[in-house]
Amino acid sequence: MTIPYFKQIFTLVLIVLLINVFSFSFASEHWAKDIIDDFVSKGFVENQDLNYDSFITKKDANNILNKFYSNEKEYFDKSLYEESIPREESCALIVKAMNIELSGTSPNFIDNDKISVWASPYIATAQKEGLIIGYPDKSFGPQSNTSYAEFVTMLSRIKGTGGRDEPELLDLIDDELTNIEIGIVNYSQGEIKAVPVGDELFLSSRW
Repeated sequence: MTIPYFKQIFTLVLIVLLINVFSFSFASEHWAKDIIDDFVSKGFVENQDLNYDSFITKKDANNILNKFYSNEKEYFDKSLYEESIPREESCALIVKAMNIELSGTSPNFIDNDKISVWASPYIATAQKEGLIIGYPDKSFGPQSNTSYAEFVTMLSRIKGTGGRDEPELLDLIDDELTNIEIGIVNYSQGEIKAVPVGDELFLSSRW
């Protein structure tokens, strides 16, 4: 083996190592890492090594929703499974799965004019419920494809993964409330949100 050839091999190996280190560092610092790790631990997401910013397919979204709600529904035509999902469609999908009343208001984003007419009430409802916040420039990007991180984050906000844990909330309100119904519930220390997930009612902090 000649020295120049050896240098080429060494350079290629070094590049591969650097790429792996960079990828690991990026994943460990990603803004959605804790949320996705939580979903992996609960069995809602199977692939812990997925690229958080890659576009989620309709097949994976269907699988995650079924695990999240403990059912076996077909949310999409199987012939479309490999397609990505526009943000407005994934937003509408999750709001429909929540089975809540749609907001009668319009979304509050600077690119409302790019939101499809049919999707507007679902996006307005998701915004009202705190499932979506939008980008720093106050846009929503309705026609942009949804990443795994964005899809899982919307779902996590239903159950309050980013806020206080449900057991803590239950301890706080145990002596104050009975017969809790779906919606916003007031109690002595603030507000909570009661959200149906499968056959159970989850309580989460509202933010």
